[in-house]
Amino acid sequence: MYLCKTGSKERAKSAIILGHTSSGMGERSLAYKTERLIKEAGFSVAPTFDVIELLGDNYERYAKLNYDLADSGHSLLEGIESLALPSADILLILSWSFSLAALFATDAHYARTTVAKLYAHHTNERIVAKLYEPVDLLITESLLANERGAAYGINPGKMLHLPHCFPDLAVDKKKLSSKRVIGTVARFEYGKNCEFAIEAVRHLVQEGHDVVLYLKGDFPDESPCPDYKPLLTEMLEAYQNEEWLIWDREETPFPDVLELYTGFDLLLHPSGAEGGSHVVVEALGLGIPCVVLDCSTNPFLFQGLATFVKTTGEMRHAQLPFYIPDLSDLIDNLKKELPPPDKARVHARFHSDVARARIPLLFEPDPEKIAMLYKEDCKQYGL
Repeated sequence: MYLCKTGSKERAKSAIILGHTSSGMGERSLAYKTERLIKEAGFSVAPTFDVIELLGDNYERYAKLNYDLADSGHSLLEGIESLALPSADILLILSWSFSLAALFATDAHYARTTVAKLYAHHTNERIVAKLYEPVDLLITESLLANERGAAYGINPGKMLHLPHCFPDLAVDKKKLSSKRVIGTVARFEYGKNCEFAIEAVRHLVQEGHDVVLYLKGDFPDESPCPDYKPLLTEMLEAYQNEEWLIWDREETPFPDVLELYTGFDLLLHPSGAEGGSHVVVEALGLGIPCVVLDCSTNPFLFQGLATFVKTTGEMRHAQLPFYIPDLSDLIDNLKKELPPPDKARVHARFHSDVARARIPLLFEPDPEKIAMLYKEDCKQYGL
């Protein structure tokens, strides 16, 4: 255990976690897993904070500062209210939209080591080096983030790849249907491409395939693309009485949701932009074949483990550029009887032991060891 002396007492080094700890499917999963790993590695975790709740009415204004910083410089950060956070050895920021700019303006990072997640999909990447300069250590979910960070001048020894992991938990199997079940789990948002999952399975049923699409998710309360909800709603309503479509809009907390995943014969994850999909990693850990798009971070994470679907040359642009699946290729891949993923390879990349062994580097960064791990990861991930 890593200890700190406080007067005559010794205590385990501690972390504060900031992120979407109570909002957002992937972010909640990330916060849960990270806190668990830190504790299992012998450290302690102060109460976590959800960024939306912490920043309140200032959330959107502060998040926008990340982009404004590129043009206006640090002078625009003056006058931002301080954040009341408990004492801890490291400040671990798991959400890009927390607004690192606002955090640095409050000087909250000076009292402790600051660790932040490097987001792989900045729409304006010239801000990367400037925004992350005050951070002591960056964690990455995908080696794509390492490559982009290095291209924009960030020292490779400052970027620690902390892979997503599947939890080592006993999970009961759940039977969802007597038919072949294709599962898609997503927030119903622009770029997640849920409409392509629906259309692909509709085609399969028309061709006589005995399949069911289990669609788990719902629309967010607010969306940067409000025109998407009526379009997908119309599609869902058109097929709501079809036996091949099961829409599960109930919120199932992590890790309870893992039991649901065991009922999938196949996971289809058609999202066109991901930092790193927890759902895919968890499905692979459960031995479920996965189909993903050949874009974004997917080739950097799932080479040799998942089936890749081609994308079209078209890209949708909103806050992020999203790739669109080639529907014909998607349908062809869903027709196949895909083998389960290679268990040894899944464990080598995504077992919790891999991430847990790297947790001490959050508290005592070692640039040489971090750079060495990156080289080993490139081999492990087939890059």
